[in-house]
Amino acid sequence: MTLFRKCKPVLNTLHTLMQTPPVSEVTSHPPVHCSVCDKPCGRPQELQRHMLSVHLPRWLHCPHSPCPWRGHRKEDFKTHLKLHPGTDPRVEPCLVYETGVVLDWIKNGASIETAANYALDFVSEKARELGFVEEWKNLWG
Repeated sequence: MTLFRKCKPVLNTLHTLMQTPPVSEVTSHPPVHCSVCDKPCGRPQELQRHMLSVHLPRWLHCPHSPCPWRGHRKEDFKTHLKLHPGTDPRVEPCLVYETGVVLDWIKNGASIETAANYALDFVSEKARELGFVEEWKNLWG
């Protein structure tokens, strides 16, 4: 066995250690907490997803009329889409309201209650537009 073969695992380990910063240099960020329920979220994106799925009304709807489905995750829509046989699986859900605007209001100091009330107004308007007033009676979804 050559010296290189004997040393290769050691060299690989050294190479890996040289590329990984020491623990003292790794910056860890404390979790961000939901201002409503205090749920810890690891990253701001997780907090946004939490706000959209727990504290704001459902913001996606099925584009297939007269289907009244609404949800808050695109993955859930992909599962729902299976109820529409023969549909192109690349079809995307439609927006009930623009989530970025509502999340920006919250980031800029609006209370979650105020933002949710505006979002509920958007849902009500969309229900009238689509003819789903009765089906979307529960504006939260």
